[in-house]
Amino acid sequence: MLALAHFKGAGTPINDSEGVRWARIAAEQGQSEAMFWLGTAYEKGAGGIPGNLDEAKTWYRRARDLGSAPAKAALERLGG
Repeated sequence: MLALAHFKGAGTPINDSEGVRWARIAAEQGQSEAMFWLGTAYEKGAGGIPGNLDEAKTWYRRARDLGSAPAKAALERLGG
C-alpha cells in the first residue's frame, strides 16, 4: 500500500501527510488496511490530522467490519 510506504519510509522519505492522503484514497475504495491506518492517524493526530478519538474509532470500526484484526484490537484498547 502506497500510504504505508509514506508512513514507514519504505522506498520514500517518511511523510505522514502523504500517507494520510493515500490512505484516504484507498479507504474510500474499501481497503481495510487503509481504514486502519486512517484510524491510527486520527488516534495519534498525525499527518496534519488533529487527534480525534471518535473519528479514529469510526475508521477502526469500518476496518474491523471488513475483518481487520489490528482494527479490532485497537477498538478493544480504546474501549469502543
